[in-house]
Amino acid sequence: SLRSHSLKSTSRTVGAEALGELAAQTEQAIRSCDWKTAEALLPEIKLWFERIRNILSEIAEAPEERLQVLL
Repeated sequence: SLRSHSLKSTSRTVGAEALGELAAQTEQAIRSCDWKTAEALLPEIKLWFERIRNILSEIAEAPEERLQVLL
């Protein structure tokens, strides 16, 4: 639950609302001991995590003029 809470907060901080929402749903499922739901959310969390990680990597490596286009 602590990890899902951290993922929720961090995702929302960087504007990854979809990932933050999935983490919030996972956090709630864990608190309710709804392990089936928590487990079912994992593939989509992994997918969004990879998408966001790739975008942030591009931004970090982009020259300043390319950064303007990405934003």
